[in-house]
Amino acid sequence: MTQALNLANLANHVNTSGQLDASQALIGTVTSTGLSITGNGSISGTFNVGKLGVNTTTPTGTAEILSTGPNETNVTSTDPSAGAAYVNVRADLNGGTGYYRAFRGMDSTGTTTHWAAGQYGCPENNYQILTYNGSGLIEGMRITPVQTMFIGTTTNYQNGRLTVKGISGTDTVAEFQSGDTRVTGNVWFVNNGNSVGVISYGTTTCAYLSPSDYRLKEDIAPMIGALDTIAKLKPITYTWKLNGEKADGFLAHELKEVFPNAVHGEKDAVKEDGTILPQSIDTSFIVATLTAAIQELNAKVTDLEEKLKLAKI
Repeated sequence: MTQALNLANLANHVNTSGQLDASQALIGTVTSTGLSITGNGSISGTFNVGKLGVNTTTPTGTAEILSTGPNETNVTSTDPSAGAAYVNVRADLNGGTGYYRAFRGMDSTGTTTHWAAGQYGCPENNYQILTYNGSGLIEGMRITPVQTMFIGTTTNYQNGRLTVKGISGTDTVAEFQSGDTRVTGNVWFVNNGNSVGVISYGTTTCAYLSPSDYRLKEDIAPMIGALDTIAKLKPITYTWKLNGEKADGFLAHELKEVFPNAVHGEKDAVKEDGTILPQSIDTSFIVATLTAAIQELNAKVTDLEEKLKLAKI
């Protein structure tokens, strides 16, 4: 049989040995399991023959592509009109409501060495990145329909865009590295296009910085009455309920009465589930007032010393 393969009449191209011939190139055999493509021929179309094998006559799944040499086996799907290229490996879940895009790597013995898989269209419409931990698939990362991302957890307490949980038994949650050999690196915080803070680090130090450029400020004047302001503070010592650790500092709601900008949150606030939504403080907002208070106190001491000299005491 030497005529070209006609997909519209597939049966006419099967010989007595159950072989398919496209332009005299053997491309496969029909077995009890379905259609197997084994040669270098080119074939396209829609088939409903049970199982499909490429370079194998015994496909173990609905479709199997077998590489018999050191070369890679590439499966590529492109859509030039949409500018997209992707491979979709689908397994219907939950009555057809979701599926996986999955990729699995094996060594020369056929042992699975790594997995990378994505799941989407499933309950809650999450996209999950799954990895292989040696015994099975575990979720490594999740992206939700509202564009929030979870790494190492699926619980979000503060409604953040990114939630990361550290590995059990370790203290590090995230690590930031400079992209090259420069001695400094930065993590920027931007609000509506404006820089509002930066974490800057060098070879031995790390600094947490807020904008303070004179070009961003107006109505600039010396601070007065700082000593009286500091006198209103109520520093305390206390013990943390969580672990019994001793500490010192301020109560947030008391500090807010003197330095509103140093406190975030409201007194006695709770979340929707009734748990505490704690206030937080940043004592760096007190530094300028402390500096002015020291200067005022120094002026008082200097004045007192001059008076003592005049009195010859």
